[in-house]
Amino acid sequence: MSEDGAVQQTAVEREQEFTATVRRRDLKRFLEVPYAVAEEAIIRTDEDGMSVEVVDPTNVLMGAAEINEGAFAEWDSGDAAFGVGLRAVLKVVDWFDTEQLELHYDPETMMLSLSAGSYLHRQKCMEPGSLRDEPDPLPEMDFTFKGEIPASLVREVFTWADEFAEIIRIGYDPTNQEFWAELDEHKDFSMGEDHDSIFGVSADELGQVEEPGHADSRFSLDYPTDAVEALPSDGSVEVHLGEELPMCIRFDLAGGHGAGQFVNAPRIHIS
Repeated sequence: MSEDGAVQQTAVEREQEFTATVRRRDLKRFLEVPYAVAEEAIIRTDEDGMSVEVVDPTNVLMGAAEINEGAFAEWDSGDAAFGVGLRAVLKVVDWFDTEQLELHYDPETMMLSLSAGSYLHRQKCMEPGSLRDEPDPLPEMDFTFKGEIPASLVREVFTWADEFAEIIRIGYDPTNQEFWAELDEHKDFSMGEDHDSIFGVSADELGQVEEPGHADSRFSLDYPTDAVEALPSDGSVEVHLGEELPMCIRFDLAGGHGAGQFVNAPRIHIS
């Protein structure tokens, strides 16, 4: 699209507005996904719902979330796009002590309103063009492992690994039907080199495994540790892995009326 076309499209987006009523917990979970990756984000709305996609400045971790019209008690929206500071919005959402929140975006003033009962909070939004670009669409990837793993175990793996290491290897052993993680580049080098730290999840603990192929990839722990804190507190997540491929973690939001996703680029091993 030409530069003029891009300007025209932004103008069209700013002419739209939306009004919605949503469960406070669902909105919080939606916002926590991009906040695990970035401080600011572009929220997009259309007649089908709300979505967001962000990538960190190093292009290592991507986060995306969407909740569709079915998650809202009320949803009235055209196409809109506006930038928000995620910390500020989450602080307001946390402050409200109600089950539901009413949202309204006014494109003329670029003000986002959150209200419940007698309380109303308004904040100025940012021009989408002033924020970091959203990530490009993901290419097709040849994941050799796709399986369901309890969210609590995924969180435990990364919490454990971050305590002791800089790098984590994650994979799947189809022979033993085991999802495993191994620490690499330990933080405490006084521990020496003649030791191993391995975390294993047996077939009995895994959910449905759609692709049971061999997988083995390395990841820096600088990025996914915050992301796993935004995973569901219970239930399972869908993990996709391959041979030196990104790790994709997908999960439901808003009682199945939405979805979240984190994609973490691998640390390529050079022999």
